[in-house]
Amino acid sequence: MLKHFTTALIGAAILSYSGSNAAQNIQLLSAPTNPLQTIAIGSCLDTAKSLAILDVITEAKPDVFIFGGDNIYAADESDDPALASLEAAYEDLARAPEFQNLARNIPILATWDDHDYGL
Repeated sequence: MLKHFTTALIGAAILSYSGSNAAQNIQLLSAPTNPLQTIAIGSCLDTAKSLAILDVITEAKPDVFIFGGDNIYAADESDDPALASLEAAYEDLARAPEFQNLARNIPILATWDDHDYGL
């Protein structure tokens, strides 16, 4: 289980990487040592809208949060071969206090869907 958790946690590291200082201050949590009892699952997060749901998840104190894809939406992802809008969307997420609080307090497992890599 730890091997799979660690592998999936690498995907979450992508969410915390960008060129911004805000993202560099996020430290990912290690795998829980106790059996998981509470799992929160979410997807389709639009940083242009309220991120208050992330505070609700953090306050619920799940053992782990699964980011199930479409973790960001870039502005012009289909017409941006350099992926600058995709990078900007990840930076917006990394700078968001709600996401920073979640990442500091709850282990995150993440996977990508089409919007996460520019389709």
